[in-house]
Amino acid sequence: MNVTYRILQTVNVTCHATDPLSGMASTNCTSALVNAPVWTSTTGPHSVSATATDNAGNVTTICTSFTVSPNPVDLGALATQFVQGSTAYKPPKKGLADVLVSSATFLLSEVGPHNTKLHNAFAVAPYEAVVAVLGLSGYLTHAQQFTLDNFAQQLI
Repeated sequence: MNVTYRILQTVNVTCHATDPLSGMASTNCTSALVNAPVWTSTTGPHSVSATATDNAGNVTTICTSFTVSPNPVDLGALATQFVQGSTAYKPPKKGLADVLVSSATFLLSEVGPHNTKLHNAFAVAPYEAVVAVLGLSGYLTHAQQFTLDNFAQQLI
């Protein structure tokens, strides 16, 4: 089963292996296989598998998949979350940060699947410039800036 997650969600993939007859020899199903905010993943499909072996030597492997799909609204919300969580986000500069994030989010509102790639690229380019300014101003870490830029590129 393939589930599509938006970037503000959390992926939580767990498993549990038991064998009441012979018992378990080994398994990697002892904890969460994935338990992280979706934005920490890359866009596109991901597969997760787990293997268990019972004491009789039977081996079973299970696999599941999920897809990370960014959208403009969530990307704007993620940028807001990053900026507002920054140590630089305090008066009097926080008003400027809010205007910049609001502008970036507005630019992304022009992105859509019905548009041409060129149209979407023209909306994403100024968004990335605003993200760069937020990074240079200390509102975003380099990693956060990279994450936002990477997801923005996937919208084109």
